Amino acid sequence: MGPAPLTRHGVNQYRDGQGSLSASRLARRDLLQICVKSGLDLVRLCIEIFAAASAIWAAAQEPPLVSGLTLVDPFLQDARLSPILRLAEKVVTGSAVAWTRFYYPSLYKAAKPADFAQYLRDMLASLREPGRMAALKGAPTGQERCRARIPELRVPVRIVMGTRDPDFPDPVAAARDGEALIGQYTKTSLELIDGAGHYPHAELPGVTAAAILPFLADVVSA
Repeated sequence: MGPAPLTRHGVNQYRDGQGSLSASRLARRDLLQICVKSGLDLVRLCIEIFAAASAIWAAAQEPPLVSGLTLVDPFLQDARLSPILRLAEKVVTGSAVAWTRFYYPSLYKAAKPADFAQYLRDMLASLREPGRMAALKGAPTGQERCRARIPELRVPVRIVMGTRDPDFPDPVAAARDGEALIGQYTKTSLELIDGAGHYPHAELPGVTAAAILPFLADVVSA
């Protein structure tokens, strides 16, 4: 098990030369490189939020490399925001302070990690670096092209969703819709994390692990 360091995000350096590539295109490229460089015959991808679409693309593009997908609070359909919410989104994604002080903390509806305050300080410092906010704004780009490959999926999929995720008007309904959509093409299951927000793995790690590990064990033993 290991992290997936995606280009433009986290500690990875932002390079202007990548500007012509959509965020999802970079993410799916990175995911495939991780699969290849892992040295394993098969890789199980556990991916959250916007990167879920890139994981779908990777599994469809190279099915011999991926044996299962766990999608945590994934965006499987384009959000339909009101004009007021679109304005709020523009304000939040235009300011590193607004993002870290107001929006990001609001995504946590259960417990926050013990090091959350330091995490926010580190995030603010990172987002103030040149190109970081542009990368954040670009995170949703290219999603539709990736999701269009859902009919090609042949690996088992588990969707994990926090029942209080504020990024969805009705997170439970969104999760069930995603289960029905992907379930048309491959074996799909759903685990709801009661009381969790947008990051159930960080808010309720024990509960979330219990929702994911049995699925991974079944995939490995299949």
